[in-house]
Amino acid sequence: MSVHWTARSRFLLFAAVALLLYNLGRQGYRWVAYAEEREVLRRLTESVDTVALEVMRSQIAADSLRAVIEAADSELREEREALAALERRAEDNRLPPTLYDEYRSVLARYNQHVGERNAVYERWRGVVSRNHAAVERYNAIADSIRTVGAKMGEPYIPIPSPSEVAVEHGLTPR
Repeated sequence: MSVHWTARSRFLLFAAVALLLYNLGRQGYRWVAYAEEREVLRRLTESVDTVALEVMRSQIAADSLRAVIEAADSELREEREALAALERRAEDNRLPPTLYDEYRSVLARYNQHVGERNAVYERWRGVVSRNHAAVERYNAIADSIRTVGAKMGEPYIPIPSPSEVAVEHGLTPR
């Protein structure tokens, strides 16, 4: 069985081989020309994962502290109502001696709980500040990845969101 190559078949084979060689050459050139950018992208990708985890960890911590603050606020409202009830029993802006000790005890407990709540609030503010700083770092790294990708002629380089990175690393809210 002999294969008879027509001029048209030879031309199509030549064109296919030429196209293949062109694409291989182009990819080889890109591989060599963008070696430094690939290394930068590798380092940025590692950084974006680390920072994304910090974003999620700080968000989870802030949410937990917020729940503690809301519970404390609820308890403080109840204690404030108890104080108000005792104050309503005052006659001429004076509590009877039998209620005064109870009032002082409730007031001392209320003030202690306000201090504890405020301490948790300050911790929450610190965590929220850490979260905002991490979000800004994440956005800066993501912008850097996009810039390097554009330089390489890759207009879209997928950047995982903080929640995607958290799921990937098994990080879930408590």
